[in-house]
Amino acid sequence: ISLHVDDTFRPTEELLVNVGARAEWIPSTEGEDAVGGWKFEDEFFDLLPAVGASYELAEDWALYGNYAEGFRAPQVWGYAFTTKPKDTLKFEKGRSMELGTRWRGGGGLSGSVTGWRVDYDDFGVFYSGFYENLGKITATGADVVLEWDAGAVTSSLEGFSTLCSFTLQDSELKSGPNAGNETPYAWEQKAAWMARYETESGWYAALGGTYVGDSFSDEANTAQVNANGNLGVNPGRTIWD
Repeated sequence: ISLHVDDTFRPTEELLVNVGARAEWIPSTEGEDAVGGWKFEDEFFDLLPAVGASYELAEDWALYGNYAEGFRAPQVWGYAFTTKPKDTLKFEKGRSMELGTRWRGGGGLSGSVTGWRVDYDDFGVFYSGFYENLGKITATGADVVLEWDAGAVTSSLEGFSTLCSFTLQDSELKSGPNAGNETPYAWEQKAAWMARYETESGWYAALGGTYVGDSFSDEANTAQVNANGNLGVNPGRTIWD
């Protein structure tokens, strides 16, 4: 059962504020394994607040920030693949924070710069073939986004636009025997780009891509790839579309 309420208001002409909260109640979640001889039961209730604000410094320039809390229930496919259900199958709690600025410049150029942090408790994963609880994780990072509307420069380029973004991330295990190591499958760099043309009738064509940097496959940050392919460094990849 979920109850959500929020309100958006302006204390001043320049300041826009959104405040809300969700009450979440899961009275029962359970699973059992007759072969293993264990049974798991739990319930969950929490009040999850969120607040966001945007302040206009000028007509084309604003500062913004937000804070929010959320959760994820243990995944049902994890019940049969863990040896310690009472310790492993926990409701994952998360807290996210952002602070940034965005602007709209001349010549169709606009963009944003954002710093962020996300904290997780009881982060559940399925990397090794078994359901594991990696415990506490903290990820911090920054995003840079640039957009250009070519039609703002000259009417002959109407419909042409480009978009690019770049993200840096540091995701670290905060608990357990591997505390201080990088989080498995958490890349440090990510980039995306796209060039697009849209007609007046609404049809468009686009060419873009995404790059994701390398990452480790396990909590111990094993660098050497093993024969099964489930350990070692996952190399960076670029996908074009």
